[in-house]
Amino acid sequence: MDLLKNTVPCPGPSSPGGSIADAVIVGIYEDGTVVPMWFSGDPQAARNAMMLLLMGMTGSGKSEGGLTALAEC
Repeated sequence: MDLLKNTVPCPGPSSPGGSIADAVIVGIYEDGTVVPMWFSGDPQAARNAMMLLLMGMTGSGKSEGGLTALAEC
């Protein structure tokens, strides 16, 4: 099933009132799995703090993805 063929409604914030240390859900992949991002580092999980760079072709969704990530924060 091609989830990207049609518009998928935004479910809203993934963790309102939660911590920035929690995963931020910015969308879904074509197979329906969620796209999590962790902005803060976690020494116990051996994860560095994240730096975000948005690149892609015109119309690929860079602005929407960036705005979604910012709104989640």
